[in-house]
Amino acid sequence: MKMKSEAVAIALGVSLWLTLPGRAQPQDKELLNYAITGWASSKRPGPHWGTAITKLQVQQLFLDLASEPRDHTYLEKVLAGTGVSIADLEALSLIRRDSNRYVLNFTFFTAADVQRIREVSEVQARALAQAFLARRGEIEAVLQEYSAARVNPRAVAFILLGCFSLDWDGLQLSAERGYRVTDQEHPDGNYIPWAEEKSDFSLQAIYWGSWGSSPYGDVLLASFGDHFSPRYTMPDLLSGLPRRAVQGNLPEPLKPRITAVVQWSVERTTKQVGRIMLALREGPKTVEELALATQMHREEAEPLVELLVELDYVGVEAGRYRANVPVLAEKDAALVKSLRRIGWEIMDAWLAANYKSVKNQLADITPMRYGVPYQLAFTQIWHYIFGFTNRELAAAGLFADPYASTRKYKGFIPFVYHATLRPYP
Repeated sequence: MKMKSEAVAIALGVSLWLTLPGRAQPQDKELLNYAITGWASSKRPGPHWGTAITKLQVQQLFLDLASEPRDHTYLEKVLAGTGVSIADLEALSLIRRDSNRYVLNFTFFTAADVQRIREVSEVQARALAQAFLARRGEIEAVLQEYSAARVNPRAVAFILLGCFSLDWDGLQLSAERGYRVTDQEHPDGNYIPWAEEKSDFSLQAIYWGSWGSSPYGDVLLASFGDHFSPRYTMPDLLSGLPRRAVQGNLPEPLKPRITAVVQWSVERTTKQVGRIMLALREGPKTVEELALATQMHREEAEPLVELLVELDYVGVEAGRYRANVPVLAEKDAALVKSLRRIGWEIMDAWLAANYKSVKNQLADITPMRYGVPYQLAFTQIWHYIFGFTNRELAAAGLFADPYASTRKYKGFIPFVYHATLRPYP
């Protein structure tokens, strides 16, 4: 997830992490990976999730509590000097008092829990993947409607079924059916917190992570993939520019003004890239044709196109540029809806048949042992299930393989889409 000076926020269903596995905070000393689904603001008075969870003593306390409940004296000793109190953790619903001892009160997974969740999820994912593959002919028939030359239809399937459907729609569907809780009121916002003990388990090829730009105009730049490989995409490259621009020894009065200028440039560039990709959705073009179609000067369009070529968004043949990645325009609305409908039907039936079974198989993991509602934990459990499902579908050839030898940058697939295509149904 991206950090903002005024707030920490994750949009529901976008599957972004506050601390990504393999991308630890400075000095790599943290004991946990952690995230929220919802939003939290550091401008609110009182205790803050982001302040508490980054303290190593707090992280160690959570690991201790996962082992066994602890008394008031123990907690006070561990938290001494952190600026985080027992009352703060109670107010944030991270712990609760149970008789004369304290227990965990949120979704917290130990390494042993993660191992168990992964074991269950891999088995469940194979069954869910088979449900998609049972409708492979129908899915591939719909994909034939996508007309952008040279764009791999399996990459379109990866985005529309792996990201739009299993990720975004799966979170919406599971919430609508009451399988998971979407948010809780906290002093610093409305969100569901989650943390996991760091371990050696790899997230390579577990595809559950989407990240996108803000909708500057009607077009969004995004990517979907695992949380293992670094992402070289337009959203990632552009989003950090305002922060990086003010690093170093700059006078404080300059920083907000430089940030504002760079942010304006980021928004303008995002719009321009979106317009270029939408123009290429209509077919290959020269730089001059792209400049005309996007109402830019050639001097503006050419360096952007060259960057997009280097990032593998765009290919070039005989001086004409073409889209290499899925670009979903308004005219693709029927195709998008058809594939998402298939995904919705599959997930709805699968969840109805398997939700309780998964719950029973995970009855002994830490949150369940301490009475944390399963609906709170299911958000992250679902990520493991659909992340493994996406891996299965890529291995089966229904989806493009983000680690294919032909890919310049691996572990993810970028895409561009019109904002009107996001909501469903």
